[in-house]
Amino acid sequence: LAADILDERAAEVGAKTVRENSEAFVVDRQMAVGGQVLTLQTPGAVYADLFLPLHGKHQAHNALLALSAVEQLLGAGKALGSEPVSEGFLSVESPGRLELLRDSPPILVDVAHNPHGAEALASAVAETFGFTNLVLVFAAMADKDIEGILLALAGQGESFSSEVEPAHVVAIVLTRNNSPRCADPEAIVPIANQIFGDEHVYVAENLADAIAQAVDLAEAADPTGMGTGAGVLITGSVVTVGDAKLLLGRPQTSAQPKSRLADLEDAEFRSMLDTSSPAVDFAEVLDEGYDADEDAEDNPDELLGWDAGLGGKV
Repeated sequence: LAADILDERAAEVGAKTVRENSEAFVVDRQMAVGGQVLTLQTPGAVYADLFLPLHGKHQAHNALLALSAVEQLLGAGKALGSEPVSEGFLSVESPGRLELLRDSPPILVDVAHNPHGAEALASAVAETFGFTNLVLVFAAMADKDIEGILLALAGQGESFSSEVEPAHVVAIVLTRNNSPRCADPEAIVPIANQIFGDEHVYVAENLADAIAQAVDLAEAADPTGMGTGAGVLITGSVVTVGDAKLLLGRPQTSAQPKSRLADLEDAEFRSMLDTSSPAVDFAEVLDEGYDADEDAEDNPDELLGWDAGLGGKV
C-alpha cells in the first residue's frame, strides 16, 4: 500500500507522519454565510471557531491538512498562535472553486474535471446553495472521464456525500472552451441524454452562447421568481472556468497563473490571456499542469493552491 511505502520512507529519513483521523481531525463543521466555521484538532492543539471562506466538506479536510503541515513546519509540531491561524484562514482564497461570479440568477464556476472533483462539487453545491433547480454549462477536455464527471454532477457518483439531496439538474448546455483539446459537444450528447434525458440536453457552439442560454433556462426554472431558486454552474475544465471568468468580466488574477508559470515574462503572460489570439498555450499548459498533479494525488482541491497566510503556499 502507498501508506506503507510512505511510512517506511518517513522512518528512513526520521520524518514524522501525521494522518487525518489518526493524529488530526475535523472535530466540528458548521455552515456560515460565505463559508464555514471549523474546529480542527492537530497533533499540537485544538483550534476552535476558525472561519474558512470556502464551501464544501472537502475544503474543511483540506484546511485540516494545511494547518497540520504548517504546524509541523513552523511550530515543530507544537501549537501555533490562535490569532495568526484565524487571520490566515480568513485570508484563504481558492479561485475557480465554487466561485460566485454573478447574482440573480447565481452563476458559479468550478474547475472540477474528474469524477472525484465533480462529486465534491455536487456535494458542496447541495449543502451550500439552496437551489431547487440547477442548469449546468459543461465543456471538458476530450481525454477526460466525461461520463463519470456527468454522473457525479447529477448526484449519481459512487461516493456522493451530503446530508441533503443534490440540486435537480433541469438542463445541461454542452459547449466548447478555448482549447483544441476540448471535447466536441455533439459527441457528448448521447452520454448526457442517457444521464439527464434528451429533453434536458442542449448544445451551444461557444461558451458565450451557452452561458446566455443557461441563464434563460435558469430564470424559467426558478420557482421563487426572485432569481435565487435556480442557479447556473459552469464546470468541466480549468480552461472552461478561465474562459467564463473573462466573458463575465472577472478575469483570472495574475498571481495564480504566474505561480504556475513563474518563468514567463509579463508581456508574454499578458498576450496569453488575450482570448482574441489563436494561441492557447496558457490554457494548455495550465490544464496539463493540473492534470499531472491530479494524477499523482487524485485530489483536485489542492491544485489551485492554498494561500493560508501562514507562510505561503501549502
